[in-house]
Amino acid sequence: MPIMRLVFSLLGRGVRRPERSARFRSQLMALENRWVPSTITEFALPPLSLGGSLGAAALTGGPDGTVWFSDAHASAVGRITPDGQVTEFATPGIAAAAITAGSDGNLWFLNDSLTESGSPAIGRITPAGLATTFTLPDDFTQPSQITAGPDGNVWFTENIYPTGEKVGRITPAGQITEFTVPVPPGVVGNIDSIAAGPDGNLWFLHDGILARITPTGALTDHVADNVAARTATCGRPALASTPRPARWSAISWIGLA
Repeated sequence: MPIMRLVFSLLGRGVRRPERSARFRSQLMALENRWVPSTITEFALPPLSLGGSLGAAALTGGPDGTVWFSDAHASAVGRITPDGQVTEFATPGIAAAAITAGSDGNLWFLNDSLTESGSPAIGRITPAGLATTFTLPDDFTQPSQITAGPDGNVWFTENIYPTGEKVGRITPAGQITEFTVPVPPGVVGNIDSIAAGPDGNLWFLHDGILARITPTGALTDHVADNVAARTATCGRPALASTPRPARWSAISWIGLA
């Protein structure tokens, strides 16, 4: 019974009464000391030309000790220092969305939509703010997610109009290689999250299927079928890697991770 009161007290349920037994008191005090006041601080982004700001689309830790983010509606990529100083850099031709830090010390990002700001492309920006774009081979493609790979390259997923799917690889120099993903019959096609696993492979989700691809492009489909598309903030499944060997990857959900 004392352990149940401990759980209820941590969850804010019930009325806390003096505990006769000191059996769990040390553990309880240790847990109580971890509940400290927290403060959320917001930092405004530079206003758009039409006024206001629609907010950042994605963010990632940068190699320079700052946090980098994409501002799709401003066609910009920005960084924010630990003390809240915001700087944005224009990304002509790309409405930046998904962003990741590459092993080359730069930031890599994707188009936000099919044709919003020119040809579908991948962007690279240095910590100093110098942006370069690399056009994708297919005209009617929508890049989806991006991650740094275990091979020193950057990997990404893309939906090809009307029903195609691909996993792509881009080297630090900008050389792009794409691998076609089989789409189940009768499925419109939806490829999304991708993550590097500590086994040296890339893992990704498509059409409710968990799949694996090696750095050389060997694809193993249907590692797991019927991956639940639980609805959270925006209902998109996501992959996240963990350092534990026995559980090298986990499926999480945006808003719940």
